[in-house]
Amino acid sequence: MKREDPHEYTSPANTRGRNRCIYPELGKPFLSNRFNPLLVLEQDTVGVHDLLYAACDDWMYRSRGEMNHPNCRDNFNAALREIDFQPGGQPDPHNLFQNSPVIDLEGHLEIRESPAKPGDYVVLRALEDLVVVVTACSVDRGVLNGGEPKELLLEVHE
Repeated sequence: MKREDPHEYTSPANTRGRNRCIYPELGKPFLSNRFNPLLVLEQDTVGVHDLLYAACDDWMYRSRGEMNHPNCRDNFNAALREIDFQPGGQPDPHNLFQNSPVIDLEGHLEIRESPAKPGDYVVLRALEDLVVVVTACSVDRGVLNGGEPKELLLEVHE
């Protein structure tokens, strides 16, 4: 999200549409909800990411009969509360390292385990003064995280 205007934030839908690709690509921008480039993917050791899935949230887990399950939407909002930043919306995520390819011509998706291994990384370059929130996926079953959430190491460079 732009620090000066929290109503402008990254948009996977606009990124897909403008870049004409359902996956992030090296050198291509992540666009905002106003079609402005906010970030550029500069390095990527994995090359498998998702721009299709929304953030999991309490409503999704409740629909499955699970109450108070950790989720990315709550983690996102908690991180912003910690820095007293009011978002101007609830942006959909760019799911880095998530492996959920389109598997047929009808557009069906499959969720697979990420090929990312410890030490793999992406480098994103900010094109604006941004507030960037990163959450580690909370899914604790199935193949998405190999059955357990993983830790992340983040580095910010000037």
